Amino acid sequence: MNNSTDFKIGTNFTNVTNNFRQDIPILGWTIAVLLTNSCGALANILLLLTLILHKPLRQSSSSSLIVHTVCLDLYISSFAVPVTVIPIFLGPLYELPQWFCQYQFLYVQMVYQIEMYAATMLALHRVAAAVSPRFFIHMTSTAAMILMNALPWVIAMVNCLLPAVGNMGYQMVFNQLNGGCMYSVNGTAGAALALANTSVGIYFPTAVMGAAYGVFLLETWRHSGLQMSRARRRRLELSRTMLILFVWHCVSLYPSSIMVGLFPNVFASNLGLQLAFKYLGNSCSAINPVFCWCSSKLFQDGTRAVLRKLRRCVSGGCQSGGQVKPSSTAREHSAGEPTRSLGQPNGNGMEADGIKILTLRRLVLRWTDFRIILSPLLSTARRPT
Repeated sequence: MNNSTDFKIGTNFTNVTNNFRQDIPILGWTIAVLLTNSCGALANILLLLTLILHKPLRQSSSSSLIVHTVCLDLYISSFAVPVTVIPIFLGPLYELPQWFCQYQFLYVQMVYQIEMYAATMLALHRVAAAVSPRFFIHMTSTAAMILMNALPWVIAMVNCLLPAVGNMGYQMVFNQLNGGCMYSVNGTAGAALALANTSVGIYFPTAVMGAAYGVFLLETWRHSGLQMSRARRRRLELSRTMLILFVWHCVSLYPSSIMVGLFPNVFASNLGLQLAFKYLGNSCSAINPVFCWCSSKLFQDGTRAVLRKLRRCVSGGCQSGGQVKPSSTAREHSAGEPTRSLGQPNGNGMEADGIKILTLRRLVLRWTDFRIILSPLLSTARRPT
């Protein structure tokens, strides 16, 4: 649940490349942003594994929408943020190729807008789950899920294609003052296109998300004293987590826009304030998993289960490595047959006996696991209805 308003401001730092006193804050800011997003990329990978491997989250009707937003957050924290931050640190002496800034709409800004609309679809889906379960059933069909995952790509692609390939007075160019890329607006047509691009890509989906979560809060307050089923409580928990992510999205998105709109002179002359707000905007996707784990027991339990499974795999529990000793009930060798251990090859150079025993053990273990999984279902089926 990230944003691109941080980039809508452009890289309008004061000229810091020739001032050593201001180069140090830029270096610290760059290191902080890159470290945060490196950790955020790992956190998003872990969150993605949790969504895929943990059964309660995987079986959620919104799982594909959540996976979609997490994949976009992973792309942003691992690629989009470094691509925009490192050129700012390199400064204007490191001139970028023309295509790098011209097509940044397609490989950076478009992904931010896709993420905005993906979060909007997720907000509408979660609010429908909490407010109207009957209507929510229609939103869980395969066609509905495909539409909600594909629509953000269509909207963002149409919205970013004109500034990237058209010459309409609104484009991204190399910032010869501070390095990196910045927005260039020329003429009335360029200003109109910039306003339309920002409104469609940023402000409109934010308004829809705000209205959806407002309805969710109202409905939650109305039913606060009523008893709910386990499934409904789980739906409300996921919706509450998405609401917290939306609040974090607004906190990281709009302070810089408010400062530029209300106090432009103060914002332009204060480098520390610029760096602080740009850090928030560049770290939104990286910090999203932290809010998921802090606000949802589902994500906490799922991540613990995934970490335990990964720990077992690392320690060798996921694979049958090593040699297998023969059991005491193994057949005795004949007097004329040479004795050998399972780790030694036979006359044909193969470990036929060892492979058979390993295969038999795997089948027994799999059957035992299968019975353990089915035992609650079988016990439930035997109960009288």
